[in-house]
Amino acid sequence: MPGMHKKRRAYTLRIKIYAIACFACLTAIGATGLVRTASAFKIERVEVTGIEGERAMSDVIREVQSAVARRPISFVLGADNYFAWPREFVFDRQDFTAVTVHKNFLNRTAVLAVSIRHRLGVWCQKEGSECAWFDDGGVVIEPAAQPEGQLVMRIDSAASGPLETG
Repeated sequence: MPGMHKKRRAYTLRIKIYAIACFACLTAIGATGLVRTASAFKIERVEVTGIEGERAMSDVIREVQSAVARRPISFVLGADNYFAWPREFVFDRQDFTAVTVHKNFLNRTAVLAVSIRHRLGVWCQKEGSECAWFDDGGVVIEPAAQPEGQLVMRIDSAASGPLETG
């Protein structure tokens, strides 16, 4: 009989462990579903600061929303969920360095603060060839015309080859 008692205790312990594991899984699934569908966790309005123009603002919003939609957590929670949005995005665009996201849970808004690259000077390959604007980090931003005079800092390089942005 003592062997039977041990088997019964092991069986009930196994059942308890399975029940607790099932309860934890169902609770996690339910909490995820609640966070996904509750309107309190949806970002309703996205604003952009740091740049001018409606077109530029809508381009930034569109890029950020597509980047959020590609994140793995967005597949679970949805792209418009408060918890799916990170605090900062780093883009490979040459016209700005980063986008910082300031989320407000009570107002259900996200403010995108864009840090733009400022033109510091012009980098020119061999005399008379192509030139490009660069910023204070030395990153080539965009093509530029040949500068004349002393108002714009100009760096002449003896190296040959095209100047690539980014």
